[in-house]
Amino acid sequence: MPYLVDDRDGETLSLPVRVVDPKRLRTALSPQAWAILRALVEGPATLAEVARRCRVGSQRAHYHLRQMARSGLVSASRRAGERGARDVTVYDVEDGGFAVALREMAPAPKIAGAKPGERRYLAPFVVDGSLHATIVVGSPEPHGPYKARSKDGAHAIQLGLFLGTYLTFPPEGSVKLDTEIREDDLKRNLILVGGPAVNAVTARMNDGLPVRFEHHEAAGVPYGAVVSDASRRTYLEDEIGVIVRAPNPLSREHEILLLAGRRYTGTRAAVLAFTTRFDEVARGNAFRPGTDARIVEGVDADADGVVDAIEFRE
Repeated sequence: MPYLVDDRDGETLSLPVRVVDPKRLRTALSPQAWAILRALVEGPATLAEVARRCRVGSQRAHYHLRQMARSGLVSASRRAGERGARDVTVYDVEDGGFAVALREMAPAPKIAGAKPGERRYLAPFVVDGSLHATIVVGSPEPHGPYKARSKDGAHAIQLGLFLGTYLTFPPEGSVKLDTEIREDDLKRNLILVGGPAVNAVTARMNDGLPVRFEHHEAAGVPYGAVVSDASRRTYLEDEIGVIVRAPNPLSREHEILLLAGRRYTGTRAAVLAFTTRFDEVARGNAFRPGTDARIVEGVDADADGVVDAIEFRE
């Protein structure tokens, strides 16, 4: 549906509208017809109610309502009368507004401003300027079999700000903690932040991914290694992060995007790579073309104890 978008006092406002033929609008252009149309915005009404709201005679109100219903600006439906009375017609306006196109409409890119490879990568999650995914981050409270606390909230914010540059409309209710996710939520497009030790949803998806977290004796901790099916390599460094876009193992018609590390610094590296070098992320895995699984290593370039750069390992 088209939207009318306007910026007022630093706030972006939007309203769904319907593009109509100019001839249809003629029926609403007289002051009396316009007043009736505006009155219906307050809610559905019968002929008598419209006449009372607009302070016009029933005959004039009926004329304008009939004309606007014929042109499709107003809907008319039957409602049973009360206490055995005859059925009455109820009028309503279902659109937020109407627009007139002066030129032929042309296809718009699904993700404005993105390169072809980036559009392909984000296509399941960003559609026509709207976010079609739930971002899931681990709960900061002790939870799961390891009583882990996630510190990845800041990374989720950074990722959300990046995705916002590809959105036209603000998402609603698109971020949840892993402890808030229900079974129905798992069978949708998901963007997961954090490894399986701190994000229970990542743990559910882990075994079905081309790059996954596994126990390793040398690491001595749960999910101590990152294992790649593409290169058949195993990574044990704390700064290793993974970026995986793959079919959702629980619903193959949906996708998941995972940005995670076996530790906090690895997740930081994955988000940093995704938000600063996305064009390289979108190229896919060099060891197995067509696989959207990248492995990065975080680097403390200025020696201040914080990962601030990344290197691609695969």
